[in-house]
Amino acid sequence: MLLVWLAFYGAPLFSPQASIQWDAADVHYASQQYLASELGQGRVPFWTPYLFSGFPFLADPQVGAFYPLNWPFLAAGAGPRAIQAEIALHGLLALCGAYFWLLGWIEDRWAALAGAMAYGLSGFFVGHASHVGMVQAGSWLPWILLCADRALRVRALRWTGLTGAAAGMAFLTGHLQTALYAATALALYLAARSAMDRTLLSRAAGLLAATAVLAFCLSGVMTLPGLELSRESVRAQLDISQGEGSLDLLALATLARPNALGAFDDEYRGPGDVTQYYFYAGVLLLPLAALGAYNRRLRWTGFALAVPALLYMLGPAWGFYKLVSLIPPFDRIRGPVHAWFVVALALAWFAAAGAREVQLRLKMPWAGLAVAAAMALDLLIVNSWTNPLLYARSSFEQLYGGEQVLRQQIGPALPPGMRFSAPNRIAAFGPMNSPLQARIETTYGYNPLELLAYHEYREAAGTNPKLLDALSAALVLDVERSAVAPNAGALPRAWFPEAVRTDATLATLDPAREAWVAAQVPTTQGEVLDVKAENGRWTVRWRAPSEGLLVLSLPWYPGWSASAGGRKLEVLRVNHALSRWWCRRVRTNWCCGSGRTTSRLAGG
Repeated sequence: MLLVWLAFYGAPLFSPQASIQWDAADVHYASQQYLASELGQGRVPFWTPYLFSGFPFLADPQVGAFYPLNWPFLAAGAGPRAIQAEIALHGLLALCGAYFWLLGWIEDRWAALAGAMAYGLSGFFVGHASHVGMVQAGSWLPWILLCADRALRVRALRWTGLTGAAAGMAFLTGHLQTALYAATALALYLAARSAMDRTLLSRAAGLLAATAVLAFCLSGVMTLPGLELSRESVRAQLDISQGEGSLDLLALATLARPNALGAFDDEYRGPGDVTQYYFYAGVLLLPLAALGAYNRRLRWTGFALAVPALLYMLGPAWGFYKLVSLIPPFDRIRGPVHAWFVVALALAWFAAAGAREVQLRLKMPWAGLAVAAAMALDLLIVNSWTNPLLYARSSFEQLYGGEQVLRQQIGPALPPGMRFSAPNRIAAFGPMNSPLQARIETTYGYNPLELLAYHEYREAAGTNPKLLDALSAALVLDVERSAVAPNAGALPRAWFPEAVRTDATLATLDPAREAWVAAQVPTTQGEVLDVKAENGRWTVRWRAPSEGLLVLSLPWYPGWSASAGGRKLEVLRVNHALSRWWCRRVRTNWCCGSGRTTSRLAGG
């Protein structure tokens, strides 16, 4: 198994002409490298100023900051090779977990190895190799089921604790959707086991409840801030009624013919994202699984895992998806096809049983070895050596070297305290979140949890360019001319508006003259003397003759607080009806007769 794993991941780990790609670079590398750098300098980056004019960085589960298996790679600097090593490590974790779980059921090493490869080297892990959190969470499913089996067989609290710990680790990976599917798979598995043996019912119910409590306690440090961020993000208005990312039955052809949808070609012919619809796990998988399904001891439990997952993945047209979507938090989950790894494990289970059956029927001790060897060679050739989904066939520098443009050209041209504005998902400057590495404050970024109100504000800026002024955007990328232009109207980080309106719209708002606030508040002709922003804390010095409204070019988010002269200041939402700017109703605090007061905005 170790030899096959090394052969499978050898090129992406060690070849100079191999690299991570897509989200592995745009999201995971960018975030983890930034986190590693900040921690190395003694800072905990609750908030980052470099994306979306400011973003609650540590609340984003995709960062994986609290996942213990990421910590060694963070300590090493979290470079591109470290991200690839994370992917490879969890490929090994999936192999080992599946092997030991299957060995407990099949009781034959070669058959268990064949089944382990059918899962750990399957299309799910290959197609989603750029989605590090999904690979990590999916690798824990067999370990969860293994520990649950031991907890049912042996009345020892340690196995219950290990089941909860394995489930908690799945959630700590940061891909909450995959972890939720794994937890649901455990519930289906325990229900099927209890239906086959009624004496296990009470023990299975207690195990499930204990697992839920332990997993929540272990992962709450990440899931609770993540849920708060999700409520404030574009995910809050996600419409899942159409079942975006549902299973297309044509994609099942990749189980037998890996290039059925053109995944290996430049012109992909399948539905949606190519990474979601690649399922190949060996040409022997389906024949072996069909043979193994005749095993009455395994059949119904395997079907209990696979059938509900398949019905859910088919989306609204089949009805079961709509029923499940009535249950929180399934009502906020898109892309049901991501549950394929549950089906993949059930198929691997049946395939292992089929490999054992081949050995018994042929009465040849070497038959199991032959099946495992054939499957290994097949998966090495198709899913690794010739597969463009597992890794890119170019160096990281060749693919993402554009980051130097940000660092060497845009950064020096940007005035202090000002931002660079460009469209979201721009790949001209290296990874889409490369401002984290270049340490350039920007108005854009790439994240499915972008703050909803900020997203709507930037959408409105497409027709009302004056809105960019309030983002302190001193430089703006002109995509049509492929040039960077200065923005003479860019406002500083903080200013006193001339007037307050309660009935404005983003389409007509002029932030330099007016502020849009839900409630009427006073204004004042104040003067901002100095603004310092560092490590989640803004310090503003101003002079003002009376109470008034101070606007900061900082997106609103729960957790911030403000004070001046030891007194708490009121925090308001400004320039958007839902959520926009940090504002302060400030009372003048004449300190030592200087006429200056300091407001400290502390990140929570």
